Amino acid sequence: MDRRRHAAAAAAARLAEAQAALDLLAAGAWKPDLAVAEAQVTAAKAQLNAALTQLERHTVHAPVAGEILQVNIRSGEYLSAATMGMPPILMGDTQVLHVRVDIDENDAWRFSPGTSAIASLRGNAEVKTPVRFVRVEPYVVPKRSLTGGSSERVDTRVLQVLYAFDHDDLPIFVGQQMDVFIETAPQPMVQAPSQ
Repeated sequence: MDRRRHAAAAAAARLAEAQAALDLLAAGAWKPDLAVAEAQVTAAKAQLNAALTQLERHTVHAPVAGEILQVNIRSGEYLSAATMGMPPILMGDTQVLHVRVDIDENDAWRFSPGTSAIASLRGNAEVKTPVRFVRVEPYVVPKRSLTGGSSERVDTRVLQVLYAFDHDDLPIFVGQQMDVFIETAPQPMVQAPSQ
């Protein structure tokens, strides 16, 4: 009889526990539990935003759209502004290419800004395209010789003129040398003063 009484009491306790669980499910979540869950969701969102911000701060973005032309730095290498002799990454817009033309200072008087020109590949004059005048750099500078010698002497100065052309117009690589033929305007005849 005692065993049956204890079994009945245990069954009644289990029934009360099940009824309480059923009532809790029927009533919905408890408000403090909801507040704790909402706080956990807010904290998880804040951690996600902090991680995204850190990722953005560690990502290098180019200031302009373009193509990477040369990489002079390797993964794990330390980059110091004091020891930079060349840029770590060389990039540029390769849709419109520019050619810098050196005009000898002895011939600079024959050049007129805005004149038309034709550029051809060095070594193959048959591959050519018209180029558009961009600007003149008005300061005459010493000519850069591309011989690669460590002690080069400058014996001439040049006027630098920039022309542009679309990359699709000519099969050329960035940095490749070109020959440019510039049209000269007819020069007026200078008459000597009569005596």
